[in-house]
Amino acid sequence: MRFEHENRYAASPDDVAALQTDQAYRASLKSRTRSAAHSVQVTDQGGTTVVEVDQRLKTEGIPSFARKLVGETIQLVQREEWTGHQASFELSIPGKPGHLRGTVTIEHDGDGAVERVQGEAKASLPLVGGKIEKLLVDMITQSLERSQARGAAWLAGERG
Repeated sequence: MRFEHENRYAASPDDVAALQTDQAYRASLKSRTRSAAHSVQVTDQGGTTVVEVDQRLKTEGIPSFARKLVGETIQLVQREEWTGHQASFELSIPGKPGHLRGTVTIEHDGDGAVERVQGEAKASLPLVGGKIEKLLVDMITQSLERSQARGAAWLAGERG
């Protein structure tokens, strides 16, 4: 299942790219999720900035068919590889047959910047694969919307 999402910021593409690779900012996103556990690691690997997020989300509020597959929490491991204003990413569910893969591009947009996220969700499960893919897309969309609100505040100097 393909997905696309855009976040707009009143900041330069350089500032938005720096935000997305900032350890403190990415760690601050824990308070915006249903996270039971959350760790972030940002490293420089030969000119590529790698952001790795390992989180365990509470599954309350997700459809019962999905909760039966994953239990009370679901582990999501996200890896982004940033070069300049672009990144490739993969969001995987360890031990489960589902993932999201795609790209992020940050470009000028008037006086600010637009962050475009495009990708594909894939769940290889008979009968419920399409439902799982839609759930993954819904989860990533909600996460991106929360990230935009937090990022806009962070860029405006609101770090609390």
